[in-house]
Amino acid sequence: MNTDYLKEALKLETERLKIFAAYFAGIIAVLGNVAARGEFTIYYQIISYTSLFLIIFIGILLFKTSLKCSNFLNLLKKETE
Repeated sequence: MNTDYLKEALKLETERLKIFAAYFAGIIAVLGNVAARGEFTIYYQIISYTSLFLIIFIGILLFKTSLKCSNFLNLLKKETE
């Protein structure tokens, strides 16, 4: 078995987990902001919509990275069989 494949798989999995952690940190930050502020000013709406956009963007990155990682791991499984 080639260790370069395993190193690449580990790197992709680590990247996926970092994005996953950032995604949930963003959700918690937005929910905490909503709970703490409780007021609906223009400033608050700009911040909350920007945070929502960032959460959606990070979610898309997470999905793309997960697909890339699963495709690579499937290729690795076929290669080692």
